[in-house]
Amino acid sequence: MNTAMDREELIQKMKLTDPFVYPDGKSLLKKTIRKSVENAWDGTGEVNLTIVIEEMAELTKEISKFIRGKGDKLALTEECADVLFSLEYVKAICGLDDTEIAKAFQVKLDRLIDLNTKREGIDGNKESNIGMRFQEG
Repeated sequence: MNTAMDREELIQKMKLTDPFVYPDGKSLLKKTIRKSVENAWDGTGEVNLTIVIEEMAELTKEISKFIRGKGDKLALTEECADVLFSLEYVKAICGLDDTEIAKAFQVKLDRLIDLNTKREGIDGNKESNIGMRFQEG
């Protein structure tokens, strides 16, 4: 069964979607993921980890296109959403704790802030062209 979403369908649904429509969005996401894992044919949901790997490969492909100046912003957006969704599968299947992930995230963020602070002393202010590599049309 092909579960890929048609590009035009994605565009239309994105136009109609309010990202804050579910006040309890995080718990709804967790319930939906848990149900999907429970209903997986292997009984553990581990089969979904293969899908996670595939989604990450698709994001890798879109990032590669971006680097080469052939990026498609919508495709990159869709693949980022797929990977964010897939990470919820990883957390559910592997028993990872949101609090521990948040702590690790904070440690990584603090490290990045520290690195940026040190680099600013060396490089000064540089002009950025971030986000300018998407192909028109």
